[in-house]
Amino acid sequence: MEITVDLIKHLPLFAKLSEDEIAASISTFKLIEPDTPNLRIFEEGDVGDSLYLILKGRVEIQKVIDAQAGTSKILAILPEGAFFGEMALLTGEKRSAAAVLRGANAALLKIERDDFMNFMSTSPQVASKLLGSLVGSLSNRLRDTSNEVVALYETGRIIGNSSNYNEIITQILDRMIKASGASAGFVMMWNNVVECFECQVGLPEKPPVTVLAPQSSLAIYWRNMSLPATADINEDFVDTTDLGFRMESTIYVPFKVFEEDQTQGNERVRRVVGVAVLVAPQPKVFTLQKITLLRGIADQVGQAIANTKLMQDNDSRRDYNQIYVSADL
Repeated sequence: MEITVDLIKHLPLFAKLSEDEIAASISTFKLIEPDTPNLRIFEEGDVGDSLYLILKGRVEIQKVIDAQAGTSKILAILPEGAFFGEMALLTGEKRSAAAVLRGANAALLKIERDDFMNFMSTSPQVASKLLGSLVGSLSNRLRDTSNEVVALYETGRIIGNSSNYNEIITQILDRMIKASGASAGFVMMWNNVVECFECQVGLPEKPPVTVLAPQSSLAIYWRNMSLPATADINEDFVDTTDLGFRMESTIYVPFKVFEEDQTQGNERVRRVVGVAVLVAPQPKVFTLQKITLLRGIADQVGQAIANTKLMQDNDSRRDYNQIYVSADL
């Protein structure tokens, strides 16, 4: 692959630059085309010296959770066209998380800090435009972070103010729809008794099919999810055909809880107990920022939903037993 104007002019970071200005900046770029489909670009704590742009493939941003155990958490999955490592370009700070490039034939553009500083001295006008785009993107990310804080606060308030299972799910779904720009959504919860996904609530209405058999491709996909999934960033994405409809934009957001796995020596593992499905008629509605926001909401609410349902089931069981005993007496 050759670095050309046509290759990079569609990247959002260069949207405000003319083709001539992009051509003038090409000398600052380095192309990375790894032989492996799983390249570790940098590690958490590494000295930062460059910005990266994704040409092909996707990038996982990972944060160490337990250094001794070697466990980490995926903070985000960046799609084609996204950039990362910008603080290293501006300040030279150490990496706050690791980055891993995924996908066959993946490719990155790399801008090293020294090269960018030299470019600023030789072509200050073009470099200033590029820097302005970078600062604008950072400002948008800060705004999205503020929106995420508000959404997470409201999620906590919903959980704290209600003990009714269906009421919590309905309010959380409404919060997710509004936060993501979706036109509709519904929540499918896993029923351990009959082992299938059942639709608990839908806004403005439930899907054509409200029960999803466990052997269906979509149910199998949901049960094995680890992160929110959209067709834009997941090569193995399974659409909603089993539910009787298709939309231009669809995202699956899993609700997960910790459970003991008897097949693994009672080790605590995270299981998918439900999935929020959000849809929109326009393409590419669910941006990276919205995906991150929805994941934050789901991480906060998954265990709470499971606990609320358990308490509600126990209350129903107790009421039933009291009625049964009273009738028997």
